[in-house]
Amino acid sequence: MNNDLQDDSTILKKPIIYGSGLVALDIIYKRNGSTLEQFSTAAGGSCGNILTILSYLGWNTYPLARLGKGPLVEIMLEDLEKWNVKTDFLVRTDSNSIPVVIEKINLNKNPPTHSFSFRCPTCGDYLPRFQPITLKQYSDLLPKIKTIPDVFYFDRIAPSILKMAEKFAGEGTLIIFEPQVVKDTKKMRKAIELSNVLKYSNQRNDTNLVIEDIIELKSLPDLEIVTLGADGLKYRRKDSNWQFVKSFPIANIHDTAGAGDWCTAGIINQLARKGLAGIQNLDKNLIDNALKFGQALSAINCSFYGARGSMYNIEVDKLISYVLQIIENNEDTFFILPKNVYQSSVEDLDETYDSITKTRDICEFFN
Repeated sequence: MNNDLQDDSTILKKPIIYGSGLVALDIIYKRNGSTLEQFSTAAGGSCGNILTILSYLGWNTYPLARLGKGPLVEIMLEDLEKWNVKTDFLVRTDSNSIPVVIEKINLNKNPPTHSFSFRCPTCGDYLPRFQPITLKQYSDLLPKIKTIPDVFYFDRIAPSILKMAEKFAGEGTLIIFEPQVVKDTKKMRKAIELSNVLKYSNQRNDTNLVIEDIIELKSLPDLEIVTLGADGLKYRRKDSNWQFVKSFPIANIHDTAGAGDWCTAGIINQLARKGLAGIQNLDKNLIDNALKFGQALSAINCSFYGARGSMYNIEVDKLISYVLQIIENNEDTFFILPKNVYQSSVEDLDETYDSITKTRDICEFFN
């Protein structure tokens, strides 16, 4: 076994990560034939998923997010608390609002495909979207934030989130930024220049350009990662050339949603446990192995329905053992999970996830 990889013994350590950005409720539907039926609700959003996965991997995780009230919020909070995500820094408002993401899995395709929507599947009305913590809310929250985290992660840009990144960067925290779309704006430039690690997708931006082709920057991050879909990813350290890491093929693909979140969480788990000091002293082997770790996690989760489906079916020590098996194989070998592990059909999830949202139209919760 490669000693550069974190094994299950390191999961006992408890580094701290704060995160701000999209913390949402995922509501997942299956399309089988002409029927569209809901079967899953779970905490989601990129930031929500990554913090929940890292809690599962042994971190202390704290989302800094703005939530309203009502049954959908309680469903999401129940899921976060199930995975020991700390809710101390969630700002609660009196509004009946929570970001909702609809995922539709098309079982008529082989392998199944998925799509995302922000509209009610029944009436077509828009569902609530992401709302950041306001500057006033952040100011009120500050006295409660007494611990300097090892890592601060963010996936959205807002005045309050940039204030957080600036504060934690000034305190020596490792800053990780994962923009959904890269645009040449003043706020985007500031976010990138505050970051030590930048991860983004060339597919999402519909371009093979790298960041400095889009934005004029004063300095590059210590580590820049560009995901390339099925082709894997590429990365470079500051002032070095691009290196490529292939993806891992896996059998029994059910749902690729959340793959990028698992990859990000795996990379953070392997590279960021020592915070800023650790990321600035990495050699190529450590980075390669960390990226492979993230990609292996991503590949395994594709055998399950939902952005974090594997967490509900595999104990963490067993999951790590599968990751190490995948990495020890080569990229051309398909990895097959044991038959008693992966979901053989979408009905497996029907019994696991049951909620009041099955009995009412989603938009009714906001009226």
